[in-house]
Amino acid sequence: MGSTKHNSKFSILLLISLIFLFQYWLYSTLDHSEDVDLRVMTFNIRNSYARDGENDWKHRKELVYQTVRDYSPAILGLQEANYAQQNELLSALPEYDFVGIGAKGGTKGQYCSILYLKNHFRVEKTETYWLSDTPAVPSSTWGNHHLRIFTYARLVEKETGHIIHTYNCHLDDGSKKAREKSVRQIGEHILQQPSNEPFVFMGDFNAPENSVTIQQLGNFKAQKEGTIHLASDSFRMLHPQKKDVGTYHGYKGNNQGDKIDSIFVPPATEVLQASIVRTSSNDRYPSDHFPVTATLRFKIIKGL
Repeated sequence: MGSTKHNSKFSILLLISLIFLFQYWLYSTLDHSEDVDLRVMTFNIRNSYARDGENDWKHRKELVYQTVRDYSPAILGLQEANYAQQNELLSALPEYDFVGIGAKGGTKGQYCSILYLKNHFRVEKTETYWLSDTPAVPSSTWGNHHLRIFTYARLVEKETGHIIHTYNCHLDDGSKKAREKSVRQIGEHILQQPSNEPFVFMGDFNAPENSVTIQQLGNFKAQKEGTIHLASDSFRMLHPQKKDVGTYHGYKGNNQGDKIDSIFVPPATEVLQASIVRTSSNDRYPSDHFPVTATLRFKIIKGL
């Protein structure tokens, strides 16, 4: 009698184990990823208090608005915008909301704001850090010409719940040391996020493509992970040999300079489209920088 009960329990346990193994096998044979397509733009719109004569903000702001409308990015990283400019832009483009603060704290100074389509995303978390040894307070410790910041947003797709970790920065134009240390600081923040969740790291890097500032993203010396390929330039993933890719043109419209504005993504990202936007109207440009845009396909890994 005891032996029969023992055999019965053993049979039940064996059956449960076989069911579990079958489910595991079935799961392992299926594709457990989802594709997320996303258009992103980075755009240094030039601040409105600069005395640029015929290129003052009031003469070109409609071109800025139209450029954004034409591409309708789901996520837009702005550099140099001040508080008044940003309010004007949001009034003209009510489909967007933003996160970010000024480099001098609160509404003061230039923003590195992240705009997002309100019907597409909700913000789960946002932070602004100063690019310095004391990132929690307005500060400049690396020889910066100006206070420099980066803005971070954890954006969640309303329809799917997928998370996109988004970074926007404007690196210093005068200090090579500051630029290199800034990328390291942001890179370490990226590595704090779950590795199965994609990120976008964009901005005006004020550094040529062959500089240490940019090259270290492909050979990043992480504090814990060792040397890794952290991020790739989405434009170069699609156009590795393309020349005449300058993005700063000083309102002249030329493209012979350095490509200093970029959108970086995880190396496994599929880039569907990438371009430097050279929009103009009657020989007037929306900014002294060309915006850069990319359509990205992230593969999101689903859990059990």
